[in-house]
Amino acid sequence: MAKYITAPLTKEQARSLRAGESVYLSGSVYTARDAAHKRLCELVEQGKPLPFPIEGAVIYYVGPSPARPGQAIGSAGPTTSYRMDAYAPTLLRLGELGMIGKGKRSPAVVEAMRETGAVYFGAIGGAGALLSQCVSFAILLACFLRRKSAVRLHIGQVSRKAEVYARIIKTGMPSFCRQSLASVATVLLNVNAAVYGDAAVAAMSVVGRIFMFVFSFMLGFGQGFQPVAGYNFGAKRYDRVRGATYFTMLVGTVLMSVLAAAGFLAAPGALALFRRDDAEVIAIGALALRAQCVVLPLFGVSTVTNMLLQVTGQSGQATFLSLCRQGIFFVPFILLLPQLIGLLGVQLAQPAADLCTFAVTLPFLLSFLRRLKLWEQAERAVAEK
Repeated sequence: MAKYITAPLTKEQARSLRAGESVYLSGSVYTARDAAHKRLCELVEQGKPLPFPIEGAVIYYVGPSPARPGQAIGSAGPTTSYRMDAYAPTLLRLGELGMIGKGKRSPAVVEAMRETGAVYFGAIGGAGALLSQCVSFAILLACFLRRKSAVRLHIGQVSRKAEVYARIIKTGMPSFCRQSLASVATVLLNVNAAVYGDAAVAAMSVVGRIFMFVFSFMLGFGQGFQPVAGYNFGAKRYDRVRGATYFTMLVGTVLMSVLAAAGFLAAPGALALFRRDDAEVIAIGALALRAQCVVLPLFGVSTVTNMLLQVTGQSGQATFLSLCRQGIFFVPFILLLPQLIGLLGVQLAQPAADLCTFAVTLPFLLSFLRRLKLWEQAERAVAEK
């Protein structure tokens, strides 16, 4: 059932709403994120008036909305609401009756809502991203069904052999570990950063986005390297495997070094692209980004080694190395370092884990290259007979 209401709200309107209802909201809706909420609460503490009437107000937690040329504002999607949880109870008790955002709220906010009769409107975010994935899947499926692909899909050709699925799982386990641990690491990072305030959470989130953008270049090189290494390893052309490995490591290391130098020098400016008016976020994020840039050149070796071991059948070793960066090393660091050195521990946990992962990777790489040389010599001896 849909309801049509106008802001500012009355307590009767707010209490008439039920979970699951669609609400069409018009009237005056204010936008504010964590930095603005912090300033509002500071005004309250100083006994100064707020810049807008808070009684019955509805505040929309809108994400960054850069305007396109000729437009007043860009796409105004919702941002994650937990960033406002530290400040929302104060504003609710002053008379705010409506909040618009996405994600769960803290117990303190829920209790303040019960106390004041306020309502939390859940906005739908990410619909475009979901739709794009559905469209991409439909296009790929259409290629198969219309037989425009070299690969043919037939139910009758699906293997019933357990060893086939075991081999698929074994080969894909390193990638599975990388992807699943990334989610766990993000949760742990946010939880530990939240102890130092919303600015710390926002800063580490921005640093993570910048790092993933930069790392995508190395990931692209690695994914291009994998089929070359895998094909030649299967063909027993070990000299080509070694050559491709050295080349990809060299190019990756040089590229990561250049990007690391640029990121180190431009760290404050890079953070300002996301949070221009928040000096605290920029200061926290700049230090974390610079620390990450120091170890970034090491990814030219560690990333390629992991992928090399994966495509040459050394799945056990590849899985172990995948567990190192955001599991074996990162989890202890993110749990212990903040206890010892505070916020600096949050900022240094991932770079420290990356450094340790590189140190562990080197013996695996050298051992595999020695075996590769022995295999090459054995093949050469067979060919000469």
